[in-house]
Amino acid sequence: MLIQTLTKGPEKVFVVVKNGDAGAMVKGQICVWSMDGTDDGIDVEDISAAKNPLVVGTTDAAIPVGEYGLVQVYGLDDDAIVQDHGIATNSNIAVGDVFKLDSTIEGLSATINGAAWNTAIASNSVVGFPMFVAAEVVTSGGAATGSTTAKVFIRCL
Repeated sequence: MLIQTLTKGPEKVFVVVKNGDAGAMVKGQICVWSMDGTDDGIDVEDISAAKNPLVVGTTDAAIPVGEYGLVQVYGLDDDAIVQDHGIATNSNIAVGDVFKLDSTIEGLSATINGAAWNTAIASNSVVGFPMFVAAEVVTSGGAATGSTTAKVFIRCL
């Protein structure tokens, strides 16, 4: 684990990983632990529904197949891959929107706003804290499957 120290920017925490996927990973992509019995806790791969609970964080830079790189697990990431619209297809992403993993873009899509998340916590319909939260407004591109990059606060420790 690498903890960024003494910078003038926001604090960030990274882990060193190896790309165990069949394809290269791009900067800002979300990845999960492979957990396939080989290099467990080191190898990562693209997100998939079965392994979404094993989310690691966002890649800090492109990681070629079989190579090592950094994945951010905590702090503000200014270029995470996100779907280019908010909770509804033609709505904007708002600061505080909670993201879910989206395998169609290898990134994140807004799923619930912050106030609704707090209500869900109070009613015990969700547990814990969100792992990815929007940290800036993103104007809708309108496409159901389009993507862009955005500032996202990560809490995957």
